[in-house]
Amino acid sequence: MKVSAESSIFSDLSVQPSLFPPNSVSASPEYPEFQDKTHPVPIGWESVLSDLQLGKVKAADAMLCIVANYSSDWKANKSFYLSIKELAKSLGVAPSYISKILKRVTRWLKKLKSNRAGTIYSISKHAFDDGVPADARDSKFLAMPYGFGSPIERMFRGHISWKSCLVWIILKVHSDWTTGLTNPTNMIEIAKLCRMGMQTVCKCIRELQDAKLLKRMSGKNEAAVYQLFPKPKPKKKKRPKSKKITDWDYDHSQDRTETHTMSRNWQYRIDMETGVIEKRVGYREWKRATDYEVHQVIPKVIVNDLNVAFEAYHALRLNLLNS
Repeated sequence: MKVSAESSIFSDLSVQPSLFPPNSVSASPEYPEFQDKTHPVPIGWESVLSDLQLGKVKAADAMLCIVANYSSDWKANKSFYLSIKELAKSLGVAPSYISKILKRVTRWLKKLKSNRAGTIYSISKHAFDDGVPADARDSKFLAMPYGFGSPIERMFRGHISWKSCLVWIILKVHSDWTTGLTNPTNMIEIAKLCRMGMQTVCKCIRELQDAKLLKRMSGKNEAAVYQLFPKPKPKKKKRPKSKKITDWDYDHSQDRTETHTMSRNWQYRIDMETGVIEKRVGYREWKRATDYEVHQVIPKVIVNDLNVAFEAYHALRLNLLNS
């Protein structure tokens, strides 16, 4: 999805759906159950989320970097124009607090240019030191939901707080990325990873449940397991490839008679003496297949399998004669 560098993080929020007025925490069934689009969020070593969980940065600092990454050209590693006022609005904090955060996150966000529209930042996904060799850099990314129904968009619309959004993201990091089910956890562990207080985390979990962004799947006396919404897109099941026979299978005696070898669907057979392929025309009636039918009508895999059986049979007879 191409987005102009002149865009703002609220460029696609100019029209508020009537079902989701600002500051509403109600969740509509129209929100997608499965994520339609994703964007890459850095989670490896020296990423802002890694430093957050190690206690090196504050929760608000990490959330601001995530918002900047969300509103950026991911290939060019440059943000769109972001104003302090818009960033403050997106997190629901004072502009002066955003200014303080920007001074603390210069490892990941560096100013490139500014004008009346805001500032474009250079985004460092993983803030490695120059001395770290390339093969030792753990540059991992997580596919985070993007666009309508994603936790960040819900935060922009005022449905959840930035703290609740960050809790959701941390739970996503520690989840099964194919199903959206979190690893078994508890409030103490979540609070430690998010660098928040226990009461704050409990409030965030309730807020996420009210917004239908997660659902508890485990019992009250068990470790907490949550289903995150929107879920990852289920992978399409691939049809199993047909097994190609590379040698004649002598164990399948039901596919052979004294003079013929049958195809697996029992609709064709090959004469083991002459190599002529025949087609079934009745329960016990067979008719020689024409050259046109052999090359154009009968499935090629069946013709190949019958020819392999014929060649293997005669190769075995030759070996027995020579031994």
